[in-house]
Amino acid sequence: MLEIMRMAARNLLRYKRRTLLTAALITVGLVAVLLFIAVAGSFKDMMVAQFTDSMGTISGWSADGYFTTETTRADLNANGIPDVQEVASTVDLNRDWVRDNRQPRYIKSVKMEGTNVQIGVCIKGCSTCIGVESVESEDVSQLDSYAYGKPANMPFALINFKIAVAKPGDTAVVKLYFSKAASSSSKWYQYDAIADRWYDFSAYAKLAYDRKSVTLTLTDGGPGDADGVANGVIVDPAGIVEAEEEVPAVVEPPSSTSIAGSGGSSGGGGGGCFIETAIDSGVAEIPLSFSSLLGLVILMSLMLRERPRALRQKLRRERCR
Repeated sequence: MLEIMRMAARNLLRYKRRTLLTAALITVGLVAVLLFIAVAGSFKDMMVAQFTDSMGTISGWSADGYFTTETTRADLNANGIPDVQEVASTVDLNRDWVRDNRQPRYIKSVKMEGTNVQIGVCIKGCSTCIGVESVESEDVSQLDSYAYGKPANMPFALINFKIAVAKPGDTAVVKLYFSKAASSSSKWYQYDAIADRWYDFSAYAKLAYDRKSVTLTLTDGGPGDADGVANGVIVDPAGIVEAEEEVPAVVEPPSSTSIAGSGGSSGGGGGGCFIETAIDSGVAEIPLSFSSLLGLVILMSLMLRERPRALRQKLRRERCR
């Protein structure tokens, strides 16, 4: 090993020009990589959107806007619930003597962020419902603190869920079960992420006598559907509010032109509108690693080194003649 290192050192000293050229190429490559890393972030925090509805009609591109990213909640078993929010396998919130995780089409239960409460979204008995596609809870403190009409006290946090209905425009009756009773002063509020407003949705919500469940009447593309599109999927970000103070209320919920889901909307199927994003400046991420760049520089230096050697051999042959 030492002998090889000595030979390498002798060759480097012997061919000083080539050594300097190789070092210069490597330096240029490193500077290029560092430059790319430094400016790459500016290509990722701006986006434009284009919407396609269930009929295939495409909207024009929106104005550009800035956004921030957060760590995604993985759903490795693809059951429509973030893995960290899944309840125990023994949970039966709707008390039908069947564990909730044994009937994922009809009920999905989650642990509510920032609380010790569990909520189950159930469609049993709803003739227009096909299935509960996804359910996810969100800590209400993560939402915009300056949203108009934001309630001061949401003890059960915010729940986002998607319900698939048989036909676009169908009305669904969905029941939410709580692991503990809500207070007697509770109301049901809905959040619109696009309008950045909270709405009193109590007119479409009926709290049970024991306050351990609430029955919601939601219409695809109408009241209770956050995406505002009759596309066969109802998206509803909402939650229980304890009315300790007077909160600005809207008589009618928004007809809504908001996109599917709120800031914490979870994955799931269901068609409907989707967003196509374009990276600002049209620059895509280049999967260029340092090792591959270094290898390319070394290969180029070897090619440059071989050419003079071939010329010397040619001159020697000519002299011999």
